[in-house]
Amino acid sequence: MPKAIPARLEGGQIWQWHPAEFRSARDYVTPFSLAVSATAVDLHDEAIRFAQLAYEIRDPQLPVFAKHWPGITLLREDLRFAQILAGMGMK
Repeated sequence: MPKAIPARLEGGQIWQWHPAEFRSARDYVTPFSLAVSATAVDLHDEAIRFAQLAYEIRDPQLPVFAKHWPGITLLREDLRFAQILAGMGMK
């Protein structure tokens, strides 16, 4: 079983990130939540992949939190994420 990876959020809070294979084996985890988690542990390509999946399946968290969720500043700075948001009509 994969071990949890400690992550430090922008506010300094420390929590445990579990790889997608571990979490999805026992719980449904939305793609946007996985994008946030991947961003927290500096897995930016994975974060973009999950954000793209969130867009494709119309994850309702994506349009609600994408512009203002405090933990994804680095994700928002990525041009690929901006393109995903533009595809949703968000700029």
